[in-house]
Parts: sequence; structure tokens; C-alpha cells
Amino acid sequence: MKRYGNAALITLSIAVLASACSGTEAESRGLESHRDTVDGVPRLLYPGTGGQTLAWRMDTLAVIGDILGDDPDYQFDQVTPGGVTSDAAGNVWLLDGTGHRVLGYSPDGTFIASHGRKGSGPGEINMPFGVVAGPGDTLWVTEMMSGRLTGYPAGGGEPRVITFDASAAPAPPLVVREDRILAAMRFTFGPGQGPRPQDEGQRLAVVARYTPDGTLQDTLYAMPLPEPDVVQVESGNRRMMMLSTPRFSPILRWAVFSDGSLAVVDDDRYSIHILNPDGTERLRIERDAPPRATTEADKQAVLEEMRSQEVRTFGTDRAMVAEIQRRQIESTTFAATIPRIESIAIDPQDRLWVLASSDEPGADGRVDLYDRDGALLGTLPNLKLPAAFLRNGLAAYLGKDEDTDVQQVTVVRLIEG
Repeated sequence: MKRYGNAALITLSIAVLASACSGTEAESRGLESHRDTVDGVPRLLYPGTGGQTLAWRMDTLAVIGDILGDDPDYQFDQVTPGGVTSDAAGNVWLLDGTGHRVLGYSPDGTFIASHGRKGSGPGEINMPFGVVAGPGDTLWVTEMMSGRLTGYPAGGGEPRVITFDASAAPAPPLVVREDRILAAMRFTFGPGQGPRPQDEGQRLAVVARYTPDGTLQDTLYAMPLPEPDVVQVESGNRRMMMLSTPRFSPILRWAVFSDGSLAVVDDDRYSIHILNPDGTERLRIERDAPPRATTEADKQAVLEEMRSQEVRTFGTDRAMVAEIQRRQIESTTFAATIPRIESIAIDPQDRLWVLASSDEPGADGRVDLYDRDGALLGTLPNLKLPAAFLRNGLAAYLGKDEDTDVQQVTVVRLIEG
């Protein structure tokens, strides 16, 4: 049964038009890269702006999410971009953070199934962080605090649990294959641990490779994490400590090609590392677009968003909840620059999508599209990265109904012009 928002019967067609004729002939064909070597790695350096504008459009197939609130199979909330995935059949699956469950829908919006329930036992979900479909259409849910993965067969059956080492905290994205698991992890390495001896005592974000039973095999990439700010919260006779990372600090972002090689971003520049499946770097893609300075407008936008959010902590202890929110806002700090790359993804055609930030605070960025060898195919200035790519040119976008603020997922067909 389909569920639609109030605009669902209107076909969404966003045309990304070709550039005006004032551009040069070379620009209309795409930008040429400067080729050199950095740290022994081949680099493709493109100008910071320009390139062929691709004429793509999107047609809406379904909007999933019940704005009337009368059908629990279509009610979900706190779904993050890492909480949307697709199985081999092209169905879309959502990790419902509020309902502690995984919900499945066909591309036309028909409800398929629900898996999981709230709790900390086998087959239950506690503080979920992301979901991904793996071999055999098993839906793997990441639970950050418990350091485990729970795999739910999409068609039903007994869940499987994989527990990671206690020193690691798994975080999306996650890739599960027959012979290995790739996961983003946060470690604090002590003596004798870590990818390299100099990492002892460092807090690192890594792309780690695990065996199918959850045993750490090796780390493919490591990035030092910034020192967090320690925030103390007190209310009545309750006290807690929180760690707060400066906003706009670079985040380890990565995606995997079909052959197991990786695209990785680890700082505030427009720089992408292309790694072989064993973690060795084979190529670097860059654009001459330095990160921009953090402005007061950027800071105020973050603080205003924090003020508008409801803190879901400690149940009905409203005083503690209010104090947490107040101290979080009060103690928020900011990095000096805005990272030039906001996100990356790889589609079923092995094309690399790069969402680049705008020079204007609050403005939407643009998507640059590359092939797996680093050739710039063009830009999609009016599109954003989907939360998930489905089969047959379909994609899923995460959003909210404009009138009710109810969370919804829109399934679209990407039509390449």
C-alpha cells in the first residue's frame, strides 16, 4: 500500500540545464586536469570551478511516510542518511531510530516487512547508528554503544549477531561481503595496538577490515581525530561528562567501488584518495578550491539548529534534558574552516559522486561526478547525493513533509540527459 505526502501526485522533474553558450568549447567538453605526482602518488588536479554541466532530471516514483499518523508501517523518525539502504532486488530499507526497527518498502512505496524491536538482547536494537544490506539480503544494523552488528534476513528468520572488540566503536558507512566486513571505526590505541607504532595513545578514525566473525584483520586507512572538548553537565544530584568535537572538523568519509577499492576524504581540502583494495593509494583527485573560512553566519546557523532540536535523553528527566541542551550549545566550538567536501558516494555504475560545499554560507553545494579512474564527467549543480542508490537508475532521498515536518523518503528515477 502506498503512502504519499501532499505533493506526491505532482511529478518532480528537476532539470539540470546545460551551461550557457558563453563558455569555451573546452569547458563544454569538460575540464582537463593537470597531472603530476604528490608523495609518489599520481594526482589529477582540476581547476576549482567549471566543467561540463550535466543535463539530468529526477522523476518521483513514491513518497514514503504517513503524514496522517494512522498506519504504523509508514511511521518512522530519526532516520539518518546512514539509515537508508537498498537490497539486491532494489527495495529500500530504513532504520527507524524512534521505533528501533528496520522497515522495508518496494520502489513504488509498498510496505514489505519490519525487523527488530527495542532492547539489548539478541535480535533487539539499542541505540542504532546505521543499516546496510549484505550478502543474501541480510540487513546489518550497527549499534555504536554495544559495538555489535545485528543481521536480519530480509525475508525473515533468525538474526545473527557479530560483536566487535571493546576498544572499537563501529560507525557508518559499513560494507558487508561474503569474505570480509569493512567498517568505519573509532579507536584509542594503546601500546602494541593500532595500524602503526606512532599511533600509540592517539584517537583515530579508521577504515578497518574484519573477518566475517568480527575479528580485526587490518586497517586500510587511519585519520587522527581532533581533541574533543570535555563538557560537564549537572542537574540536581545528577552529573555526567560529555565529549564535544569542534563543529566543521573534518570527518573521515569513504565509499567502496565494486572491485573493493576505496575513495577516501580525510581533511578540509578538495582532495580524494583512491585506494587499492589492500589500502595502498593509487591515485589522488583534487580541485583547486581551498576550504573557506568559518563565518559568524555559519556558527549561528549551527547554534540555531541545535536550539530547535529536541534532546532525547534520560526519559522524562526534563531538567537534565534541558541542561544537556543548554550546555551543549554553550560549549560548542568551531573549526577555523569549512571542509570543501561535504560527502561522497559511489553509484552502481562505479561513478564517484562528490558533494562540494558552497562559497556562500547556507547555500547548497554542487555534485561533481567522476569515473573510477578520476576523469571528471561533469557537475550536477542542482542535485544532492541520494541517501541510497537502488537498482535500474533509481535512488532514495531523505527529507520531510513541508507542512507537517514528518520525515519521509522519496524514491526517484535518475534520468541522464
